[in-house]
Amino acid sequence: MLSRQQWKYLGRESVAGFQRRKLTTGVTILIMGAALLVLAVLTLATLNLGHLLETARSSIDVRVFLREGASQQDVAEMQPRLVIIPGVERVRYIAPEAALAEFRRELGEQAGILDMLPENPLPASYHVVLKPEARNLESVRAIRDEIAVWPQVGEIVYNQEWIDSLENWTMRFQVASLVVGLLVFLAA
Repeated sequence: MLSRQQWKYLGRESVAGFQRRKLTTGVTILIMGAALLVLAVLTLATLNLGHLLETARSSIDVRVFLREGASQQDVAEMQPRLVIIPGVERVRYIAPEAALAEFRRELGEQAGILDMLPENPLPASYHVVLKPEARNLESVRAIRDEIAVWPQVGEIVYNQEWIDSLENWTMRFQVASLVVGLLVFLAA
């Protein structure tokens, strides 16, 4: 253990060394500061992009459209079956009238075109919200495959291309973060 006098001596010699070699000391401090700044910016970018990808992943869901002519009993039996599927967080039934009203809102000023239809062409459906751990292509396909064989199901819609793209970007982002992080670590 160093004594108090030895600590004072080390401090004086360090300051004297800095004063003798001002250029070298200044360049060293700038390089270390730049490396720490790059590391801080990389960390901030990694956290923000990770949050952005998670926000995008939260929009992954599944729409289950019922076949035409499905009875009220079929419709009523589906919701409890959907809820117990692993990876499903919650399920919301959308009646044909509600689907048409939502479509009308989305069309905005052009909604008048729907008045020309003799009847509502939209089927009843279920909006299936997935748990965070099930918002990946493999889980969505497993859920789709389980539901697709049910007789009252007409069509299942999910954005496969969006999920593929999101998973590819997530992987690229993780690899790039790791490579840049290792380079900065080695440079520092």
